[in-house]
Amino acid sequence: MPATSGPGAQLIGSYLKTLLPRRSSLAMLGLGPTLPSGWVANDVHERDSGPAVAATAAPSVVGAGTCSYLTGEDLDLAGGLSVASATEPLNFGNAHAALTLHAYGPGDAAKSLAEVRQSVTSACAWFTALYPAGAVTVNVSATPVSGLGDEALLVSTAPQGPYLGQEDLLVRRGDLMLSLNADNSTGSLPDLSPVAAALVPGMG
Repeated sequence: MPATSGPGAQLIGSYLKTLLPRRSSLAMLGLGPTLPSGWVANDVHERDSGPAVAATAAPSVVGAGTCSYLTGEDLDLAGGLSVASATEPLNFGNAHAALTLHAYGPGDAAKSLAEVRQSVTSACAWFTALYPAGAVTVNVSATPVSGLGDEALLVSTAPQGPYLGQEDLLVRRGDLMLSLNADNSTGSLPDLSPVAAALVPGMG
């Protein structure tokens, strides 16, 4: 049986699901954390990895010799080395975002974030990706964000031309990590930091 309380409980998806925000009507009943004004949790579509710890940690998201992991949809860079997760979509007006919480074995959350930081500030600071119209240069930035968790990093991708840009805000607290990602398909990228600030206190 998986742990249901204590440190071990934090390594299962069922526990992480309890840290996801709820619609305002449920949050007012104390059934989950609240979101900043204007943000709405789509908790009907929440998912989690279940009541067991993964037998093996997820592979690193950082590809050896490739930066293509930065051009996929729903940019979630926190998945590498995780053993459990819970996720749900969020809305801010017409803008959409995805929230995922990941749990890791001791020290692996910091290791996963360090791998991403190293990749996007060196080999993948800019790269060429193949889009339907041909080769496109993608510029990538990694900006430390102060005041969130133990460490936080905002990764932004900006393909040249009429292509979607994306952001992924990664916030680590202990052996848990929050990933908030969004794109500019509705015209602009929403500010993800107030959402992270509201959720990080619940991460242990």
